[in-house]
Amino acid sequence: MVKKVILADDQDSMLRASKEAVQQVATDHPGITVAGTAANGKELVQLVGKTPGVELALIDIRMPVLDGLSALVMAKAKNPQLKVVMVSSESERTIKMKNSGEKESNFQKQLAMLDKLAQRLKAGQPPEAGKINSMLEGCEKLGADPIKIAEHYGASGYIQKPINPKKLSNLISQIGSGKKFVHVGLF
Repeated sequence: MVKKVILADDQDSMLRASKEAVQQVATDHPGITVAGTAANGKELVQLVGKTPGVELALIDIRMPVLDGLSALVMAKAKNPQLKVVMVSSESERTIKMKNSGEKESNFQKQLAMLDKLAQRLKAGQPPEAGKINSMLEGCEKLGADPIKIAEHYGASGYIQKPINPKKLSNLISQIGSGKKFVHVGLF
């Protein structure tokens, strides 16, 4: 059962709502606490590195300094056991419609290009002029589905904003049941 949670979102109102949801869910799932919050992906990666025992990170996909997909890659490199759930205000349906022309062979090419970027991120290499330097930028330029990419790089799920106690409780229960990738939309 998940106990320590880290939250990352650049919007203070979303961070507060997520934190309140975790506190309310703790009544049904005793022991769950917010171990830290971050306003961007860089802060999240630092928190993962200095917060022993963190088990779950809820990461907004779109954040300044370091986007959520890049933070996912770096956080999983620091803590491979960490369960990461990507958070977005966009529905999965909207994201998939944007990328509806994606074919499996094209997806494999996208992954090959993104894998090079992931290796640079894991190695802590500085951004390179003229190259794609973030996973989200890579998804947008390559027309890749960011949720599919997140799953490939080890995310445990996706939850649509706003996060409320009902959705969060559902997410935690599904992750605890061993489901490979959890999708929690609006309700």
